[in-house]
Amino acid sequence: MLYNLAHCCLGTLHEYEQEHTLTQHLYRDSWLARQQGKKKNRTIVCWCFWIFFLAFVAAIVGIIIWLVESGVLDNLGHRDDDDGHDGKGASSS
Repeated sequence: MLYNLAHCCLGTLHEYEQEHTLTQHLYRDSWLARQQGKKKNRTIVCWCFWIFFLAFVAAIVGIIIWLVESGVLDNLGHRDDDDGHDGKGASSS
C-alpha cells in the first residue's frame, strides 16, 4: 500500500515535471518565433527605407538634371534687367 501511495505521488510529480518542461519548451519556442518575426519585420522595414530613400534621391537628381537641360537653371545666379544692364553699375543717363 505504501508502494502504491509513493508511486502515485511520484507519478503525479513526474507528470507535473513533464508538463512543466513542455510548457517551458513551448514558451521558449513561441518566444523564439516572436523574436524571429521581429527580426524579419526589421529587415523588411530596413530594405523598404533604403529603396524609398534611393528612389527619392534619384528623383531629386533627375529633376535637377531635367531643369539644367531645359535651361531653367541657366539664369539662376544672374539678375539681368530688361534693358540689358545687370543692375550692379550706375546707369548713365
